Amino acid sequence: MSQTQSKSTTSTCTVSDLPTPSFIVNQHAFVKNCAKVNKHALKNGIHRIRPHVKTHKTMEGAFIQAHCRPPPKDGALPECEYEYPRSNKDASARVCGFVASTIPEIEMLIQAGKRYDGYGMSYDFNPFYDIIYAVPICEHKIRRIDKLLSANPGVRIHALIDHPAQVEMIESFVADEEEYST
Repeated sequence: MSQTQSKSTTSTCTVSDLPTPSFIVNQHAFVKNCAKVNKHALKNGIHRIRPHVKTHKTMEGAFIQAHCRPPPKDGALPECEYEYPRSNKDASARVCGFVASTIPEIEMLIQAGKRYDGYGMSYDFNPFYDIIYAVPICEHKIRRIDKLLSANPGVRIHALIDHPAQVEMIESFVADEEEYST
């Protein structure tokens, strides 16, 4: 076996075979915890939740957060032992979108939305396409977000503003873009 070839290609991979650092998730526990959050929110009168993706940073993790079950494999949605909404219309405490802290997290969520479209989910909206960018925004990030929005119609990215200078910067960016496009 070559040094670049993984042991997992010739035998079952164990934790000790993984390169470090590695991100390991107990999918069963993750699904169960997401279902608990959904039930707890409903019990407390909360019907819309918006999870953060900064810990797991994965499409699969976002899917589990949105649907309380593992993501589709080979085009089929796996069954799950926990109660979960069959569609986001049926969800009592549904995920209405996500929170991201980096542009790559936003890009990942957009790709997750594209990947999971058509897997039998009955969306009245796609929760992967409604994102709060939860860090202070600067001009170069506005330009990157603008390019993402232009390339992905239907995606909404909300920015948190914590200073009047940010409002002025966004107003200036919008004015410059309008002047450029006319």
